[in-house]
Amino acid sequence: MLRSPVGPTITLGVAQFNLGFPGSVSVRPTTLIALIQDYVSSLVRSGFDHFYFLNGHGGNLAPTRAAFQEIYTEASLRHAADDNPVRCRIRSWWELPKTNALRHDMFGEWEGIHATPSEVAITQHLYPDAIKHREMDAPVGISQEYLRDHPSDDHYDAHHHRERFPDGRIGSDPSLATPDAGKRLVECAVDEIGEDFREFLVED
Repeated sequence: MLRSPVGPTITLGVAQFNLGFPGSVSVRPTTLIALIQDYVSSLVRSGFDHFYFLNGHGGNLAPTRAAFQEIYTEASLRHAADDNPVRCRIRSWWELPKTNALRHDMFGEWEGIHATPSEVAITQHLYPDAIKHREMDAPVGISQEYLRDHPSDDHYDAHHHRERFPDGRIGSDPSLATPDAGKRLVECAVDEIGEDFREFLVED
């Protein structure tokens, strides 16, 4: 069993491209960067030095990594060497090798990159009483060129996004999701994340 303190969840993220869907809330990349800097700095004051961010949204990746670089830059400018250096890592649940392979084995090309069946399946597993069934239009595939040019929710503005993806799906078919698939994904991800976290803790 892995025992480690868990900090407060950061529940808002960078999703400006979704603002064309009423009710969406997004923060600026600079807001998330500043929040992560303050979050880490607050806990460093209490003696913590390793920070592992478990991520569930691609739009958070670039700002979080930028925040890490701000933290490291402050340390580099302040000290020639530090006996207790701060180390940060962000890991998205879907990117670890076994979990990534499992989701693509389950859903193939219809995994897509937004409103994915793996995301929906995990939600169904965790909240089975909230499952609702809705008819949807047939999914539309996504080109390799789009994946190359827009990785990790790297999209244009909200108007462009809503115009191109009117129901929020990006190459995905969430109707393929099942609670059993979600259970398998969670179990796989938990094991892999635990292993990755242990390796991170001993990183110099």
